[in-house]
Amino acid sequence: MIDDTDTSNVVEHRIAGPRFKTLVIDDEPELANIAGELLTYYDIEVLVVYSAREALVLLEAHGDIDAIFSDVMMPCMTGLELAETVANAYPSIRIVLTSGFTARALWERHTRRFPFIGKPYSIEAVIQLLKS
Repeated sequence: MIDDTDTSNVVEHRIAGPRFKTLVIDDEPELANIAGELLTYYDIEVLVVYSAREALVLLEAHGDIDAIFSDVMMPCMTGLELAETVANAYPSIRIVLTSGFTARALWERHTRRFPFIGKPYSIEAVIQLLKS
């Protein structure tokens, strides 16, 4: 007879410490979703949106976001503008920016510097930047 109450051989998979929550923003849904899936694979809780404005609305609703991973080149509000806004309103949130192409003039208009990783990127490098 098998004893179903014996759990001594059951292995639980838990991450050490509190859950790490990241907001991914990219106006290209496929890229945003892929980044979100990759981060989730590494046991990071992920919320995905497709515009900076959506990100700001979500930030107001979720006070437990630890980090933002955002594309720079987006319509209406760039990732740099979003980063400046978030850094002022939520100084504890870690912000990492990414882009396949970014005009130098766009960077020069901003006084703050944010961690940046170019596309294509390694998800491990992104995680290191998000958590550092």
